[in-house]
Order: sequence, then structure tokens, then C-alpha cells
Amino acid sequence: MMIDRTVLGIDISGAHLDVFAHPEGRARRLTNDADGIAAVTALAARRQAFVVIEATAPFDQPLIRALEAAGLVFHRANPRRARDFARSAGLLAKTDAVDARMLALYGTALALRPTEKVAPARLALQGLVSRRDQLVAMRKAERVRLRTMSEPCIAEVTSR
Repeated sequence: MMIDRTVLGIDISGAHLDVFAHPEGRARRLTNDADGIAAVTALAARRQAFVVIEATAPFDQPLIRALEAAGLVFHRANPRRARDFARSAGLLAKTDAVDARMLALYGTALALRPTEKVAPARLALQGLVSRRDQLVAMRKAERVRLRTMSEPCIAEVTSR
């Protein structure tokens, strides 16, 4: 348990970074862009904080790269485990601010391992695999739509 160390819980969305600093109890909302990420990185470095984020790829990737570049220690939490922790702690509301607080408490209550740096080539491969999965799912959905097409002329044109 990290009693004397600041733990930053960060809830990440496409637009925002909701940050909660424990034990200070200070919350803030920043934009999920270069300026917001720089502010979070500076805050974590200044306080020598352990950062806990929930895995929200692809939205978490720029922050992760910045934390790694700054040499900061962080944990990328499994969303299901973090939600189970929140339920056990009685944090049932589901808002960005509550999630940030919950992630900070999660990092304080449990001995979480720091996330290891991922090689850039592996990140690129993960991105390619993810994109391939998306394209396969889109092709499957389109095949289903074509089978149920009621207008023969549309089915004929789209099957070419």
C-alpha cells in the first residue's frame, strides 16, 4: 500500500482526461490533447505520483507514450477488475469524475504492478490487427445485408 505517495487516477475519454489526486482529494478535468497530456505528465512528475489509468485503447495511447517518455510509473488497469473494485468499494455511480477517484483508490488499496513499456513495433502490429478485425467485421455485416436485400437491382450493383 502506498500511503505517502500520491496516486493519480485518470479516467480517459476521447475528449477529456479526468484526474483525481489521492490523498489530496483534488480533481480536475483536462482536454485529451497535447496540452492536457503535458499537464498530467508535469503533475505526475512534480508529485512523483503513481498513475493509474483504465485501458481505453486507442484513447489511452498518447498519454501512455507521454508517461513512458517522461520515465513515469503507471498501471494500465483491466476495466473489468477496476469496475469490480468500484462495486466492492460501494462506488456505484458511473461518471468520469467518480471513475477517476475510483482508479486512484484502486492504486492506493492494491499493490499494482507498473505497466511495462511496449515496443513500438508491437504497438504498430496491434494497430494493424485491430484494423483488420474491424474490416473483417464490416465485410461480414455487409454480406448479411446483401442476403436480405429486397431490391434485386441494388443487390446486383453492390455485389460487383
